[in-house]
Amino acid sequence: MADHPAWLSFGSSAQTADSLLVEFHQPLHFVLLDGGSGLPTVRVLPDPDGGERPYELSAEDLTYIEKLRRLVADKQASGKFERPADYQLPPTGSMPSGRVCDLCQLAHYTPWYAEFHRPLKFTILDCDACEVPIAVLAEHRVELTPDEVSFMEQALNLVAEQKYTGRFPKWTFDHTMRQIPDHYHFHVRPLLW
Repeated sequence: MADHPAWLSFGSSAQTADSLLVEFHQPLHFVLLDGGSGLPTVRVLPDPDGGERPYELSAEDLTYIEKLRRLVADKQASGKFERPADYQLPPTGSMPSGRVCDLCQLAHYTPWYAEFHRPLKFTILDCDACEVPIAVLAEHRVELTPDEVSFMEQALNLVAEQKYTGRFPKWTFDHTMRQIPDHYHFHVRPLLW
């Protein structure tokens, strides 16, 4: 195994729930863990499908991981996402038809890129309707602070860089919530012209 930074380790996902900040599923499978102070540590995980994935990381892989480490550390250190100790998540939403909100359930039938646990809980995955990356807030609400939206945009942009660079020259955020207007989510779409 080649030399690697001190903040990077390889192995299983053994961590406590309170240390997990983010789990990334693709293009690399790794977690960001709260080390107590400063930048998060990174653990590259084995292939979840049981296949062999070499632990050799390219310079591009390390750059991507480092950008994500810094983004999460900066947002966590800002203190802008703190909730009161007695904060309760809003109840799961329901659709006009009476069924539970699809975004509250978030079934695993499209590729997932990342699950953010702290400092803001949201998921980045491919939209099942349009097959582009989408950021979905974990809570059933639509009122977000500008800082919350900015954090989600920055994280989604890093996923878009990985997915679209070399295929599309530009991409844009689409904050229009067409099918589920009461649960905050937005897409990143490639510009085709």
